[in-house]
Amino acid sequence: MDKYKIVDNAEEADTPWVIPAEIKEQYNDLYSRVIKGKPSVKKRLDKFWKRYPNVPMIWNFEAIWHEVNGNSEKSNEIVEQTLQKFPDYLYARTQKAIFLVEEGQFEAAHNLLGGGELDISVLYPERKAFHYPECRSYAQAAIEYLAGTNRFEEAEKYNDKLRDEKFEKDFITEIKNRIEHYRLKKYKEDRKKLDEKKKIANTRETHTLPQIMETLLSKNEAFEYLYEDSIWNLNENAVLNDIENNKEALIDELHYIMNHSLLVSEYAYDEYEESDAVLNAALLLGYVDPEKGFDELLTHLRQPEEYIDFWFEDVLDEVVSAYFQKPSDELLLKVKNFVLEPLVSSHSKNMLIEFLGIMIEADAGYQQKVIDTLSALMQAFYDERENTDLLDTDVVASLVGAALDIKAAELMPQIEKMYEEELVSCFVTGSMEDARNSMQDEEKRKFYFYKNLQEHIQYLGDFDDDSDYQQVFDGEDSIYDEDGFDGYDYEDYEEDMVPVVPKDPYANTPRNAPCPCGSGKKYKRCHGRS
Repeated sequence: MDKYKIVDNAEEADTPWVIPAEIKEQYNDLYSRVIKGKPSVKKRLDKFWKRYPNVPMIWNFEAIWHEVNGNSEKSNEIVEQTLQKFPDYLYARTQKAIFLVEEGQFEAAHNLLGGGELDISVLYPERKAFHYPECRSYAQAAIEYLAGTNRFEEAEKYNDKLRDEKFEKDFITEIKNRIEHYRLKKYKEDRKKLDEKKKIANTRETHTLPQIMETLLSKNEAFEYLYEDSIWNLNENAVLNDIENNKEALIDELHYIMNHSLLVSEYAYDEYEESDAVLNAALLLGYVDPEKGFDELLTHLRQPEEYIDFWFEDVLDEVVSAYFQKPSDELLLKVKNFVLEPLVSSHSKNMLIEFLGIMIEADAGYQQKVIDTLSALMQAFYDERENTDLLDTDVVASLVGAALDIKAAELMPQIEKMYEEELVSCFVTGSMEDARNSMQDEEKRKFYFYKNLQEHIQYLGDFDDDSDYQQVFDGEDSIYDEDGFDGYDYEDYEEDMVPVVPKDPYANTPRNAPCPCGSGKKYKRCHGRS
């Protein structure tokens, strides 16, 4: 843009195209109505088209009017005719280039834009001044080409240059949205390609136990609070009192909940008899009878996924972590065997794999044992790569992720082998190059573990206090109005991809990691919630 001037007055631009005085007088009104697609302007356009057939601007206005009114086919036809009649007319070249980019004909689009450096001066080297709309039209086509060919960084730099040149803010935002449109398009294409390669294991579709058509009710009325209290608001005093004074009866009730809920799942699911009793029981057993409790939990995790979701919702990992606070060889073996069971939900397996890191956090002596377990599991999945009831690329990716979390560099040869066989879901752990870079990062992932049941209950209770979260909506600096509307239409996301929402500086934090803000909560329960 240093080679020429950008002028606001069309008469100062050394364009070869002469605009008749009659059109010049009506230009602003004509242009305003055309870009709005006003039906009333069509007669005027047609009249000028017949009267001035050698003025390409009228042809361009005709094409714009049809495009705005949703007739892209007619618009493209007029652009084609304009280009044939006026091969050096800028707007015809830029519009045609955009059409070609959308059709994937990138080389032809590049040639229309000059075939070299993407600058308007390449097309018209003899010109020294361009009208602002000319530069805007060329820039739009050039950036469409760059984004369409996945050269997103170049497209963004081009747009930054336009901003530095004081192009309109709305235009800069529009271009940014177009870049994001192509970025999203590439993401979807990549996802589709990877999904075609992705292997999802068959999962269980029916219960492992016969069903009883009745609701889940307490066996001992003294523990009614386990059925009534939310996991986020569990009666800490009642729990601690029962553990001290009525432990045997409490444990019996907890096991009853875990086992009987399996028998009434279908009825509860159909009737929507929702209760946090199973969540509460699973949490408490992790501290008062973890060995038997974990076996019962695994039985739940073997059920069809919709029933797991019904009893545990998205809170499952909050209670399962309790069983990994005190590492044991038996627990490690149970996890290994469970991960290798066919027909089990990948979500259940992935969660247990992820929590292996807690064992190392609790006892550093388990580092090598966990590494050996991950190695054995990777080898087993490699050997069973044709077993459609077992192999799931998401589960393999979780194994890779767990190895990266604990910096098990000795597993890299196995990880590379899994990638070579396309057994790893790249949308979970990224590419092989991403895995290498992550392994080279010296910082290990921090896993939070609780000192005792009381601390765990209090931690979950913190989430019942939504004051920090509500401040986003109710605070003085809130971006939301009194009706909770933030001024952004989310239904139009793909058309308007610069939402008016605050940026999250912690967005790359793992879901289950402590939030970097220092609240002591997990990221997904703190800044990750919004």
